[in-house]
Amino acid sequence: MSVATATFAAMAPQRSKNPPRPLAPGDVVVTWHADLGEWAAAQVTSLDADQELADVLDLDWSGPTRPETLADLGVLRPLAQQAGSWNGRLSHCHHPWVLPRSCTVLVDTFPHLTELRLHGRLGELTNASALNRLTGLRKLTVIGYFGMAAADHVTVAGAPELEHVHLHDVPREYATAMRRAWRPEAANGTYLSVTGARGRGWVAENKDNPLRD
Repeated sequence: MSVATATFAAMAPQRSKNPPRPLAPGDVVVTWHADLGEWAAAQVTSLDADQELADVLDLDWSGPTRPETLADLGVLRPLAQQAGSWNGRLSHCHHPWVLPRSCTVLVDTFPHLTELRLHGRLGELTNASALNRLTGLRKLTVIGYFGMAAADHVTVAGAPELEHVHLHDVPREYATAMRRAWRPEAANGTYLSVTGARGRGWVAENKDNPLRD
């Protein structure tokens, strides 16, 4: 590799590990739907950092005015398409993870999630303790996210239905707290896998390391 090429490679901008506009799984997003002539709603179910995509589930709701709170949407249900070959399938597809200007947050998490998978590459997960509000959560996967402390761990009281927990590349103190809370629940039917518990030094050393993987 020539010196010029090496210099260019060193100066190349790093790809963002998070959406440019704040967006997280569980967010409910509303936008004006020109064909309906009303506001429509959808929910972000997962993010793919490698492909910079968001999985979006359309919701069976529309209204003439923009909702200001999640309560304004009433009881939310997935939209099942009946026309043509859809035959009742859910309207669930990929979109670029850049949230359009016309969309407003994918103001609260969707409370009835039963499965949540968060895949990042040294991303930052904030307000992780809010997962304790998902009382019907059954499966939780967190890979490659940091920023969580021990106090943010999911508790048995907060997620009493949780039966599958998989953590990899997460902060050591968070991993320890999750082990302490959920390892005894194996006798009650909760599977637990915790690998790649990382200290703060590892995060600092690998955050901008292109050879990390």
